[in-house]
Amino acid sequence: MKTNVTTAKKARIIWVTSVSASIGMLRRRAEQIAAREGSGARVRGVGLTPVPAGKQAALAEKLLADLPKGATIVAYSLLELPLLRLMYGVRHGHLPSEALVVVVISSDGKPHSIGVDSTGEFLAHWPGGFFEERAHLLFD
Repeated sequence: MKTNVTTAKKARIIWVTSVSASIGMLRRRAEQIAAREGSGARVRGVGLTPVPAGKQAALAEKLLADLPKGATIVAYSLLELPLLRLMYGVRHGHLPSEALVVVVISSDGKPHSIGVDSTGEFLAHWPGGFFEERAHLLFD
């Protein structure tokens, strides 16, 4: 990660995702969030077409490249790797923790906002335990 946005005070990424919602629902939620954020917020679909795993981190880099401009980007995606790359950026000081907010749309359609701490970890549990289930599948 080359981009450092610590000087962009209002720049932030709101990442909208889900393990059960359709991409259409995520797009609608992202548009609603952007409307509440104001005229400067931009909505971006991330990885809406198949993207090889090795190129997914570059999608996060592209979002970071726009942040020094003071933009609020409301990104929606079902991909995990770009989000993990953004969290990596927080952990290594390339992105302030307050500049990344994750909004998880649960199976009942309700949004759950999860912040990220300075180590790039979630401040609250992922609704439905997605990461706990994923760890079980990966490491057992």
